[in-house]
Amino acid sequence: MSRLTLSDDTLPATTIPEFYAGQDVFVTGATGFVGKIVVEKLLWSCPRIGNIYMLVRRRRGMKPQDRLREFTEHVLFERLRKNRPDDLEKLNIIEGDQMELGLGISSDDRQLLKKRVSVVIHAAASVRFDDPVSKAIICNTRGTREMVHLAMEMEKLKVFVYVSTAYSNTEHAYIEEKVYDPPADWRTMISAAENLDSFQLDVVTKKLIGMKPNSYIFSKALAEAVVNNYKDRLPAVIFRPSVVVATNEEPIPGYIANFNGSAGLKAANLTGIALVNLVDPKVAVNYIPADITARGIIISSWRRTHLLSQPMPVYNCCTENFKPRLTYGILKDITLSVQREIPISAIYYPLFIATKCMLFFYSCFYLLQLPIAAVYDVILPLTGRSIRLVKIQRKFFYATLTLKFFTHNERNFSVTSFNELEKSLHPSDVEDFEFKLTKLDLYRYFRNFIKGLRTFLLKETTTLEQNARLLKMCSAVVQLCHASVWSTYISWCRFIALFNKVQNNMK
Repeated sequence: MSRLTLSDDTLPATTIPEFYAGQDVFVTGATGFVGKIVVEKLLWSCPRIGNIYMLVRRRRGMKPQDRLREFTEHVLFERLRKNRPDDLEKLNIIEGDQMELGLGISSDDRQLLKKRVSVVIHAAASVRFDDPVSKAIICNTRGTREMVHLAMEMEKLKVFVYVSTAYSNTEHAYIEEKVYDPPADWRTMISAAENLDSFQLDVVTKKLIGMKPNSYIFSKALAEAVVNNYKDRLPAVIFRPSVVVATNEEPIPGYIANFNGSAGLKAANLTGIALVNLVDPKVAVNYIPADITARGIIISSWRRTHLLSQPMPVYNCCTENFKPRLTYGILKDITLSVQREIPISAIYYPLFIATKCMLFFYSCFYLLQLPIAAVYDVILPLTGRSIRLVKIQRKFFYATLTLKFFTHNERNFSVTSFNELEKSLHPSDVEDFEFKLTKLDLYRYFRNFIKGLRTFLLKETTTLEQNARLLKMCSAVVQLCHASVWSTYISWCRFIALFNKVQNNMK
């Protein structure tokens, strides 16, 4: 029987919980931000699901059962721990590493997966934009090839979901829900990453990378080509989220996992560490909440079994329906409004200077932002705090330049197929799985986002009242500094005028 057909007595499941009932699932990237939410959502909304196997890297001195205990004690699994703790017993650790051939999985575990797994969600990736090309290709491209090879050996496989990125084809201003021609042959690039030294590979890649802004995007485009190459032998789906940000509703509103990307820049702005942003205020922001991403991944896996006779589906998981358009300028205004309601403990009053001019950005950074950080690096150790702000400024500076392509260049996405996912839901699945993007209250969402930054990333213990008083003090200091600068400037101008007048009288 072909991989892409169902036997006569196996009809597609009507609902998502019905589809997952009794099915064993293999998830890579399960310890990541989106991966955790996918696993939690599967357990919560598909209570009759079989086992969930998670690919996790080995950690020296820590047994798999200890890793599993650490995983299930995460705050995201709180509602399961309280209401259905037995469901957490369905989670299983598979030790391995996407950087290794065969994914570093033992022969026994490999046989287990081959015999039991029917759904694969491949979400693992190195998401660093500044990774060496060789590392990005080995992890993201070769790792996907190894995952595809394993999936094709699975006896009960029903669907293989590859989680890519909506920005894998940035050379196009309008990105459709289809697989584009890759920037290079993926087999050749994997061989080069395995055999060439980093210098030789960088020389080769610079000639091939074209409009791809970084090694991450390049390697993900190649990985899409890998999946596309096996589409006739694998019931595959390519799922492309845009910029994944804090959760909208579940399992916790506003949950954010790390300082990567937009969350880190937003935290730096709100705390006064970053006073200037290198962004075009007119460029639209394409953020997608993490829980909507997880829902889309799960729906797409179920939907694939209804579309076996059709070409491999590609879904751009993006926000194209916000009205008004969510630009960096509007996002700044929303953030300023939320900040008044939920003030964050800051070292300097948040100025939120937004500019697309490189000269103005450099001027603000070197003449304002960096000197303030240097002053605090002298003061803070005296208070017992070990934070080094100049070091943080260096990271912020390079992160800003790395993201410049995305903050200055707008990309539009076709989302027809992605929207069809929501429309295809059975009425009984709507409450648990609908996206609600057209109903999203942006102010409420970013209010929860900032609460999440305060709680999960900054881990603030100060009260909102204390933060408000601190911001008032910071505002007073800023106004005093501005008054001093203008006073000095005006006095200097008067001095120059008086000096010139005296000179002229002497003549």
